[in-house]
Amino acid sequence: MKLTQNQKKAGIVVGALAVITLGYFAFRKKADGSTGYNDPTGNNNADTGNNTVSTFNAKTKADNLYALMDMFGTKEDEIISELTNVTQSQFAQIISAFGLRNYNTWTGGDDWGGSPLGLVGWLKEELGITSEEYRTLKLKYPNYL
Repeated sequence: MKLTQNQKKAGIVVGALAVITLGYFAFRKKADGSTGYNDPTGNNNADTGNNTVSTFNAKTKADNLYALMDMFGTKEDEIISELTNVTQSQFAQIISAFGLRNYNTWTGGDDWGGSPLGLVGWLKEELGITSEEYRTLKLKYPNYL
């Protein structure tokens, strides 16, 4: 059976539309902002299909940790909770995002001067290097603590 010129053109148009449609569905951005792939790193960045995608933000984590340690009364359990799903490489990003912040040994915060310390210094001061919480973090992040 020989195809006419119009049938060949129609076949090409249908084929092109099929490729475009498949490409659209394969590469479009999902409505919830996720990429549609499963995250093999286990960092909770995977598309779970239920709009509960959690993205890692080192600056937010650093600011949250600072808030938990600033001024009187450290919230040890909340610090551990904040770092529960954080990997080694993410912890390095948090250290970098935390930067140096003044630490006053009298008040435990940066309100009245103090010396600049990074996150590791703040954790050592606030948790105490002999505390159970610090030992737990040291086991989890041996390259940094």
